Amino acid sequence: KLLFPAQTQDRGSPEEPLLRRVWATRRAPWADRLACAWLIRRFVDPEGSVLWLDKAQAHAEARRFDPNNYLGLRLAPDMLPFARQIQIASDAAKACMSRRAGTEIPKWEDNEASLDDLRARIRKTVAHVQSFSATQIDGSDDRAISVPMRSGEALQFTGETFLRQFALPNFFFHATTTYALLQLADRGTFFVEPGDDVYEGMVVGENPRAEDLDIN
Repeated sequence: KLLFPAQTQDRGSPEEPLLRRVWATRRAPWADRLACAWLIRRFVDPEGSVLWLDKAQAHAEARRFDPNNYLGLRLAPDMLPFARQIQIASDAAKACMSRRAGTEIPKWEDNEASLDDLRARIRKTVAHVQSFSATQIDGSDDRAISVPMRSGEALQFTGETFLRQFALPNFFFHATTTYALLQLADRGTFFVEPGDDVYEGMVVGENPRAEDLDIN
């Protein structure tokens, strides 16, 4: 938990008051004091639109293609697409807060079909995360948490191990994969699919960044 600046080595410019400073922190902070709600919400902007989506839409409009094409993006053929990554990150966030508070997890349809739908999903997730009070989360480190699995068995955690080893890693994995997909889309477009026959010198993709991707 960040408490106060203990010592200033170099205050820097007025525009960078928090850089290059030594900070005092509470020793061994409790997991519930790590503010899982703050950490999750901090990953999206206050309006719940996710700035990545705004930039993706602007890029699509500048290049004159349908922004909803992003929903099917995959890092690899066997990975889940862009829209599903956001849905799973949303599920991880709402399940994290609900299980930590000991309340029922809301069930939402995974039927988002546009960037606007995904924005609405994220706003709904942020609203759910913000609906919990600190007293609902405080002291939940030792709460027994059971997470059902598809195999029929359930993973067993304490509140602290659930947060540290399952909930937050799962949320951030899918949230950062969303970001990675948009970055990949911005780097170029392939005209071929895995397994297609190609020949030397064949144009297999378009690269908007000079010397970024060497192809063939």
